Amino acid sequence: MKFKLNWGQGIFIFYLFFTCTLIFVLFQSMQVKHNLVVDDYYKEDLAYQSQIDKIKNQKLSNNLIVKTSKKDNKITFNFLDAESLKGQIHFYRPSDKNKDFKIDINENNFSYDTQKMIKGKWTLKIDWQDKSNNYYHEKEISI
Repeated sequence: MKFKLNWGQGIFIFYLFFTCTLIFVLFQSMQVKHNLVVDDYYKEDLAYQSQIDKIKNQKLSNNLIVKTSKKDNKITFNFLDAESLKGQIHFYRPSDKNKDFKIDINENNFSYDTQKMIKGKWTLKIDWQDKSNNYYHEKEISI
């Protein structure tokens, strides 16, 4: 017995295959996590001019030195000419927002141990202020 396919059956098979493919793609797209860098990005966008001013202040003063040492497994932060220093360092992990964490800045020179951190790309978002100005600096590191 020879199987013969007419044009009506061909169209039906094409539409059936097309529909199954669409359902598969829809199902797969629902499985992907869509993480935003900032949850409330609209509010952040409205206040971005202050962020630009902080970046400009940091570039003019050049008062921060960040050194990474893979040998000692640490990151060293040196804030130059800073009095009454306070701020925060956000360790941002681009691949997984659940790995992000923040530490407070209370002193001019300190080190952070990187042994507990996951290997890979990190972005340090450093936001601090001294008596006179506010500053912001971002630095990408690899651990």
